[in-house]
Amino acid sequence: MRNRNGNRRRNGMSTATVYRPGTAYGTAFTDTVEILASGTGTGFFLSVAELLPSLQSGFNRNFVFEKFRVEVLPSNDANAPSRVAQVRYRSQVMNEFVALAPYKVLSRVNPTDLSYDVNRLARMVPTAKEIHSTTDTTLVFNLGFANENRESTVARITTVIRVFPQTSTSASISALKVVDRDVGKRVEPEAEPQEQDPLRPDGPRSAESRVRCQYHAQTVCL
Repeated sequence: MRNRNGNRRRNGMSTATVYRPGTAYGTAFTDTVEILASGTGTGFFLSVAELLPSLQSGFNRNFVFEKFRVEVLPSNDANAPSRVAQVRYRSQVMNEFVALAPYKVLSRVNPTDLSYDVNRLARMVPTAKEIHSTTDTTLVFNLGFANENRESTVARITTVIRVFPQTSTSASISALKVVDRDVGKRVEPEAEPQEQDPLRPDGPRSAESRVRCQYHAQTVCL
């Protein structure tokens, strides 16, 4: 796809030219985590770092939340009452967690979809699109249950965000390594020196010659 200036635009980015810089309106990124909730609690809270473990490299990146794709499946315990769940979200500047749908009964057969659209909330509450940092530890996601002491639940949460261009860089210096050409060559082991045979000055002493010299130690082996 090309914009009106003729530059190719893909995923919110356009190619830079000689006379103008390129534009980047954020790159779409998804990260998925799996949470096992016990049957004794009323839900759990997750921070930015827990929702986006793939971006925890130590470098700060700015982004905004767009959507949470949530699938929940309780354990198949026929003796326990069914779970009733709800997804809530808040940004850094919001004082309370906000839900976009009422409580929903979870199926024991198929995963229940409890997806949450942050863009939809931002139409009514603009502060929901607050810019976050990947190093932030603020609790922003909540999966709440209506009752305690029920069956355990497993949840798969896929977070959809839009990451903005980085604001800091890291410089790395690559050191040149001098490789010795002799390194790696096969070195043949030195042959063990053999005892000279007096009877054969031009060759090693034979076993027979050594025995003969042993019995005639007082004579010279010729």
